[in-house]
Amino acid sequence: MPTRRMFWLIPWLMAVHNAEKAVMTAREAPAQQGVVLPLLVAVGILAIVSSAVTAIALAGPPRSRRIYLLIALQGLMLCNSVALIWIALQEGAYQPGLASAIVVNLPFTWYCFRRAVRDGFVSLKPMLAVLLATVGIYAAWAAVSGMLECTSCAS
Repeated sequence: MPTRRMFWLIPWLMAVHNAEKAVMTAREAPAQQGVVLPLLVAVGILAIVSSAVTAIALAGPPRSRRIYLLIALQGLMLCNSVALIWIALQEGAYQPGLASAIVVNLPFTWYCFRRAVRDGFVSLKPMLAVLLATVGIYAAWAAVSGMLECTSCAS
């Protein structure tokens, strides 16, 4: 698969992951049934926005700085996957989105980053800098939102 085509998997795999989260949130918490439609609308909007970002990033040459937008998007998916695994381990239970995080996002992230460097779309050091910034942004958001707090852990 050509690298440019591989980059187009980013918004679609993101949509699959978020759709799993929406559906499984409703299944795991019946009281949140009313949340499913807004979550699915948000998934659709995210798919459109991430597809637009992908189109913009791929409009330039392979070493364009815009490609790093895709690295940042996939970096956010990596952070989210790691956070879901962390929460599942803390809670001792499945978390919505965990299955696609482990089966799809983690392997694809590794593949995507390796291909991006190997095929000359990005350089390793700038990619690592973007990923470090992405981790910082995600960590700040998780701290503010209380996302990584264990709800079933004893105080």
